[in-house]
Amino acid sequence: MPDFPLTRDTPLLIVTSPLHSKRVALCFRKAGFTNFRMITHYVAVKPDPRVREQRASVFPEFQSSGKRYDDPINRVRWGLNTLLTTMREAGAILVYKWKGYA
Repeated sequence: MPDFPLTRDTPLLIVTSPLHSKRVALCFRKAGFTNFRMITHYVAVKPDPRVREQRASVFPEFQSSGKRYDDPINRVRWGLNTLLTTMREAGAILVYKWKGYA
């Protein structure tokens, strides 16, 4: 329990994913909270590419798989996953509005 009184005007910082942010904002507004901000993503600093080659496993028998993450199949899979998650979230927003949660 916080040491300060939590009111609907208390400043809140909500951390969520970009896909869930719309539904979260609707729910907080419906609950009467007026002073909230959302953190939905961050930008990571790209590491020096030489660092990857310098890393070594502590297990002597370890063999790298050589898997590449810029593979077109992975990109299609990730895009499909994002599309399906977006569709699910849009459906959830409709259900929340229909049931009166948002």
